[in-house]
Amino acid sequence: MSCQLNVFADFHNITSVRNFLFPELRSEPPVSNEVSENDGWDEDWGSWGEEGGEDPDIPDGREPDDKHQWLQECVISLSPTNDIVAVAHSDRCVLLSQKFNSGGVSSGMDTKYKIVWEGSLQQEEGEQITAIMCLPLASQKRSMQGGPDWTCVIVGFSSGYIRFYTETGTLLLSQLLHSEPVQRLKCRTYEPPRFLGDNEQHEELLILFKRALVTIDGFSLFQSLRACRNQVARAAASGSESTLQPPPLAYKKWAIQEQEKVLDLCSCGVNTPNPFDHMRTAAMLGGPSANIRPTPPAAGLFITSGVGPYVGFFYAVEGSSQPILSDVAYAVAHKLKSAIMSAASGWLGFGSKHKEEEKQRPKIEPATPIPMRFGLPDKRRLGDSIYLSPNNSYVATTDSFGRVILVDVERGTAVRMWKGYRDAQLGWVQVKEYVHHGGEDGSKERIAQFLIIYAPRRGILEAWTAASGPRVAAFNVPKHCRLISPGYGMMGLNNVTCKGVKGKVFQCALIEPSGVVKSVDIPFHLALSDKNSKRARDLHLLKKLKQLLKDSKEETAELQSSVIQLLQDTRISHVTQQGVERVLATKYVSSQFMQEVLRSCSSHITNRGQDSQDINSKLLVRFCQTHSDLLQMYDKITQYGKQASEQSTNIAEILVERLHISNPESTHIMNQLSSDKLQTDSDPVAKKVRFDITEIFHPSDFLSCFQFQPNLSENEPSKHRSINVSDSITQEKRVGLGRFIFSQCTNPDGSSDSLSTVIQSCNISPNLLLDLLVLYWLSEEDRTLEMIPNLHRVLKVLVSLTDQSNVLAKPGGTAMWWKKMRYSCSHSPRIQPAYILALVCRSLCGEVVQNQSKGKVQCEQVTVHGF
Repeated sequence: MSCQLNVFADFHNITSVRNFLFPELRSEPPVSNEVSENDGWDEDWGSWGEEGGEDPDIPDGREPDDKHQWLQECVISLSPTNDIVAVAHSDRCVLLSQKFNSGGVSSGMDTKYKIVWEGSLQQEEGEQITAIMCLPLASQKRSMQGGPDWTCVIVGFSSGYIRFYTETGTLLLSQLLHSEPVQRLKCRTYEPPRFLGDNEQHEELLILFKRALVTIDGFSLFQSLRACRNQVARAAASGSESTLQPPPLAYKKWAIQEQEKVLDLCSCGVNTPNPFDHMRTAAMLGGPSANIRPTPPAAGLFITSGVGPYVGFFYAVEGSSQPILSDVAYAVAHKLKSAIMSAASGWLGFGSKHKEEEKQRPKIEPATPIPMRFGLPDKRRLGDSIYLSPNNSYVATTDSFGRVILVDVERGTAVRMWKGYRDAQLGWVQVKEYVHHGGEDGSKERIAQFLIIYAPRRGILEAWTAASGPRVAAFNVPKHCRLISPGYGMMGLNNVTCKGVKGKVFQCALIEPSGVVKSVDIPFHLALSDKNSKRARDLHLLKKLKQLLKDSKEETAELQSSVIQLLQDTRISHVTQQGVERVLATKYVSSQFMQEVLRSCSSHITNRGQDSQDINSKLLVRFCQTHSDLLQMYDKITQYGKQASEQSTNIAEILVERLHISNPESTHIMNQLSSDKLQTDSDPVAKKVRFDITEIFHPSDFLSCFQFQPNLSENEPSKHRSINVSDSITQEKRVGLGRFIFSQCTNPDGSSDSLSTVIQSCNISPNLLLDLLVLYWLSEEDRTLEMIPNLHRVLKVLVSLTDQSNVLAKPGGTAMWWKKMRYSCSHSPRIQPAYILALVCRSLCGEVVQNQSKGKVQCEQVTVHGF
């Protein structure tokens, strides 16, 4: 199983979005709505491209067409819950909402993004949109089925303002946190700790300016946005404007120092170092005379990408927000200057207009300096963007040299570099190992990290295993797409409400210029070595087989070929057997379908040769042969159940012929049963509610009643497949199994000759069949004398198949066969069925004695004790 690029959404009319954002492109022809097909670049190519270099088949350096480049010039955000898309350019913005498309279910595009709002968000003169984010907020109601309550659209402007909008473009909150343009918007949402003792990841919103960083606490932001939304809703309902002031946001403002230029940033959360790392850091910063705190302080790690150095590591120690002396002196001097200027303006009569403008402008809090602890120096390299892995272990950066560099967060070193990726866009995909037995301990599940690299100039999308693995997949895609990797989930969750909530519908998505949105899906086994990937690959195929059988509602030729192909692709025999068992347990699958699957699996293994078959492969072949015999038995019983009988209908003749009794005795038996029937009919019967439901015994129900004990003994080929009735089935199902097999015994018009043939050819123990027959016969009261011929015929076949030591006994003893029959008849609450069964068994006893007396070999005198 390989990596896949699946289509999961589509823009309803992406031409309208383009025409609104770029009016100058209205005259251009619309973009064709063709879906790019996967050209089969989904195989493991080893370490191709490890040392870099351009793709020889795709030329580089060509300028893209303007009519297709518009998507690259926009700022785009797709909500991780796949409900809202925001596309902005200059001062214009388009909001699109998810809608169900009933006509695209067959093609896979059942989701459409339709425009719900479009317009200009400019409020200050000359300001433009520089960053945008769609942030889903969790619902506080228990009735919600894991979906977000609503989605907030956060927009950053070149004027420094941060504004929060609803899905329909209604302004909720506007705040000026810094006077520089907003460069990036990043977010961290709650993730439960994987291991016991790990720190919980706190929620926060990061706003990056040119020389400052603002972090807003997630809880404060969540409560403020809820209050603002409720206030706007009440104002809209009453028809008045809201006059209440929004609650203040709890934020921290940091001034980034010792780095010339910062273009992107990511937050690794707050961590507490161990004592050794704490002492090492203190010694490196303070030297031999450094003061070491007894308790290591918690610090938030920020990693930046830019110039001088190329990558910077900043640690914001919790609780250390005091400004340095130069900042205090600067603040005092600034206040003194403001006081002198205000006094002079009052004396000389100038500055009143300037004073009014200062009153109108919101107050901007000063930033707390945060020094850089260390970095990766490279004077010529300019870092464009930085992406943090989901497990906070690595960051991937892009630069002006067309390189993608992977940096280890804990060690602070570059561990890998990819060359030849100019204008690359990155993303991360985290995959958990699928455990078949379903362990409850989530910490035992292994996690794999895959780095997604989109090279727009080459028109290729690649998936690499992080740190040291090879490229696992590559796809040909259009050259002007946008790769979206949010890196966050739903805000407002905690360790209780996160259970049962899927905060991310996708991890990495590709938006094509035609409006098609595709997600990158990678199986876990691609991250393993050849030694371990064999089992993981088979488990992934088994999971795909289960999903295929679950999604289908009826059997088709296409379904049969897909199931056989998946089973033949598995390499481990016991995993293949699990897949076969899943097919045999499917309700809507017919017996012919199951037999074809069993035949193909058995032949696929036997064609390998005896030398390449291990013990599990041989057991799988036995398993397939046994269940194939059971299915053939099922087909014969179903087919022979419709045959009619040509035997005599005279009850007296039946009793004399089958039971070997005289005419007076037969008359006595008939009179006794008739009187017992009249007495039974006269007794009051308790009324019960019964549902008229047609009992259909499917092949899966028939097979589920048996359990198979494999044995590879070749000395006894007729007994090497041991079949027993499963201990887990209920008594009602045992009766149903007996009814399905021996229904001919209770049908006076039916024939038991074909059933006798089936019993002789099957590999089921006669003792087991006898137990089912007796259980079924004694389960109902409507047993008549007309059923004696069929019952006698079947019991005679079972006696002939049984070992003679179980039927015959020495003088003074009782055979186990007849002892069990006598016990069942004597303890049955139904008199008439037990009486008829006892009569038939007594006649069989006489036949066994007669046959024994006629035998040629008589080592000792043997008697039969029974009825």
